[in-house]
Amino acid sequence: MIGVLISALVLMGAMWIVARHEADFDLKKILVIALVVSVASFAGALSGFIQFLIPVILIGLGWALHHFCYISILQSAIVCGIWLVVQVGLSILIS
Repeated sequence: MIGVLISALVLMGAMWIVARHEADFDLKKILVIALVVSVASFAGALSGFIQFLIPVILIGLGWALHHFCYISILQSAIVCGIWLVVQVGLSILIS
């Protein structure tokens, strides 16, 4: 559950950096998006197909940010890139 909160905070921070004036910063929306992405990542890690699911998860995250947080596709791609770098960095830092 802490991971979902950290993921949501990373998404909010990245959206604030990239799309500060256009984005909808509703915490409930971002928590649901982070929860869905975390569950999909966890399921992919358990099944052993995470390397195939990473592009699908990133495309889904970008679509969700574009659709629910009202940012452009380019901005959502940048936010997804920032989120991915932070997630990989945190996993390296933890392990």
